[in-house]
Amino acid sequence: MQTLHKFLAFWIIGVSLFGVTAGTKCYQCGQTLDTAANCLDDYNLDSSVHIVKDCGDSEVPGCLKSKFVDDKNRHIVTRGCAPEDGMRHKTNECKSTEVDNHKVYFCHCTGDFCNTSSHHPLSFTLILTAIAIWKLVLAL
Repeated sequence: MQTLHKFLAFWIIGVSLFGVTAGTKCYQCGQTLDTAANCLDDYNLDSSVHIVKDCGDSEVPGCLKSKFVDDKNRHIVTRGCAPEDGMRHKTNECKSTEVDNHKVYFCHCTGDFCNTSSHHPLSFTLILTAIAIWKLVLAL
C-alpha cells in the first residue's frame, strides 16, 4: 500500500510541475476588446463572454491587470498577458503611480486566470503539490 501512495504522490507532483511549465492563460479584456460591463474591476466570472489569451512559455510567464482612474473617478480596467520586461519587479504584487491627477494601478501575477481581481488566490496546482508532498513524507 505504501508503494501505491508513493506512486500517487510522485504522479501528482509530476502532473503539477507539468502544469506549471505549460503556457499561462490569462483573461483579456479592455475598452477596445470588450464592453466595459465585462471588464469591471472585479471580473464577472458569470459573464458569457470570456476572452482567454495563452501567454506562451516565456521565461517569466504572467498576467497583468491594470486600472486607470481619472480625476472624475472614472475607471478603465484592462487585463491580459504581462510584458516580459514588466515582470522585473516581484510577481503577485500590485503597484500604483500617479500622473497628472490620474492614478494607475498595475497588478502582475502568475498562474492561470490569476488576473480576475487584485488578490491572488492559491492555485489548485500548488494545493495538490503540497498534499502530495505531505502524503509522501507521511508514507516514509
